[in-house]
Amino acid sequence: MNTNINQLTLETSSSTKWWGEMTLAVGKNQVWDFGTLLFSLKRQQREWQVHYKHFNLNPEAERNDVSTWCGECDLTDADNFKRFVFSRTHKDLIITPILPDRNLVAKPIVSITLMLEEQITLYISAALWLRVRVKSPTIESVKNNKTII
Repeated sequence: MNTNINQLTLETSSSTKWWGEMTLAVGKNQVWDFGTLLFSLKRQQREWQVHYKHFNLNPEAERNDVSTWCGECDLTDADNFKRFVFSRTHKDLIITPILPDRNLVAKPIVSITLMLEEQITLYISAALWLRVRVKSPTIESVKNNKTII
C-alpha cells in the first residue's frame, strides 16, 4: 500500500470529501480504500482504467473513514480490471456514492414488535455503490460547435 494515505490529492471543492467533482491528470492514478473495497481509477490519454478488489473483513468491525491517495496500489491485472476507451479522455470526473439499484431487504436477528401508534428509527447498513461519471469530449465539442441536428 501507499504511505501517503489520507492525503486527498484530487482537486475537490472540499478537502474532506472523497466524492464529488474532481480532476485527474493524464497518467495519474487515484485510489480509494473503503475497508472492504479497494478502488483505483487511472486516466490515460484515450482510456480510463478501473481496478477494484473486495476484501472479507470482520463484519462487526466498524470503519467510518475512507482513505484516498494519488499513486499506485497493490492491485494487479488479476484483480477486477476494466478499461473504458474514448477518442480522448477529459480531466473532469464526478464520483457519487449511491444506493443499490435493487430492493434492500433487512431482517433483524431478533424480531421486533412495534406497538400501535409507536414509531422507531431503524439504521441499516448497505453495500456502498459508486457512480463514476466522466465528461465526454465528443459531446462537449458537438454542443460547442452547434452541429447538433
